[in-house]
Amino acid sequence: MAFRNQKTDRIRRLAQCVNLAILALVLTACSPKMTQLTMEPLEFAGIRTADGVKVQTMDPELLFNDGAEAFKAGDFDQAARFFSVVCERFPDSSFGPPALFNLGLARLRHGRPADAATAFRRFLEKFPGEGDIEQVRLRLAEALLESGDWAAAESVLGAMMVAAAPRPAVELEIRAGLARALRKQGRLKESMDQVDAAMQVYDRHLVDPDIKGNFHAAMASFEGGEVWHDLFASIKFILPKDRMEKDLSDKGTMFIKAQAGYMRTVRVGNIFWASKAGVRIGQLYEEFYDDIMKAEVPPELDDHQLGQYMAELRRQARPLLSKSIELYERNMKVARSYGAKDEWFADMKARLDRLKELLKGIE
Repeated sequence: MAFRNQKTDRIRRLAQCVNLAILALVLTACSPKMTQLTMEPLEFAGIRTADGVKVQTMDPELLFNDGAEAFKAGDFDQAARFFSVVCERFPDSSFGPPALFNLGLARLRHGRPADAATAFRRFLEKFPGEGDIEQVRLRLAEALLESGDWAAAESVLGAMMVAAAPRPAVELEIRAGLARALRKQGRLKESMDQVDAAMQVYDRHLVDPDIKGNFHAAMASFEGGEVWHDLFASIKFILPKDRMEKDLSDKGTMFIKAQAGYMRTVRVGNIFWASKAGVRIGQLYEEFYDDIMKAEVPPELDDHQLGQYMAELRRQARPLLSKSIELYERNMKVARSYGAKDEWFADMKARLDRLKELLKGIE
């Protein structure tokens, strides 16, 4: 009996082994085939922030979004850091081109126009068919103007002007930029030609909502005032008397034309340029007073006569001081009522204090 039990147990165990083998084959046949994937290593990097070093996951989308949030919050330095990492680590990702453009914008807003120009140039070289190329070129020109690279700005804007007929708002931006670049190179006639062409565009499209109060229309008009202001400032009062009388007449003419250019800027209705134009009108009066007081004096006057001469000169020039003070104060009050920022009048308090002190000395 014991033998039979042993035999029975052995048979049972063999059957179990066969059943397990069959089950294993069935399961193997029915199970899905496994595919081996090699995952990219997860990267981390330390990014310097205002609060110290932040450990950041090296994911282009997360980095781009962090940069966009920083830009939106006005932290342009931090935004530039995030966009820069995307450009360096993931230049060929879908976030590479917009990150490079945004890097230029962040640097421009952070007051680094030369670095911004480098980013925009890199975009045009690396992604010539990506995004809004017109906007990239305009922002490159803006960066070049802000950095004082007048010839390069003229080159970029001039090429845009002849490449295709731009929309009115874009044409205004191009011509306003050209007016500044040309004026800064001393080519005043060419600058004024751009101003006149820009204002013709403005007048033709005044009913267009994008044109009324347009930033660049006002900028172009302001540059027209600056052309005449530059000519005004170049005239000094020099003896002999006949020469001085001509200088006074010519300077008066430039004064009137510069003031007219600034007043036209105010009428365009852009608060930024209207504020700057108002300040410049006040400066015209202030500079006129200063130039009169620095005029050459007759060499035959002795010390006593010279004192009398200068006192009379100050008395005659006093209305210029009064008008300058009035314009400065009125412009600041009106501009602030329209939301102008205090930094637009950074040196105004010092100017007003000086003029009031001079006026007190005359009285």
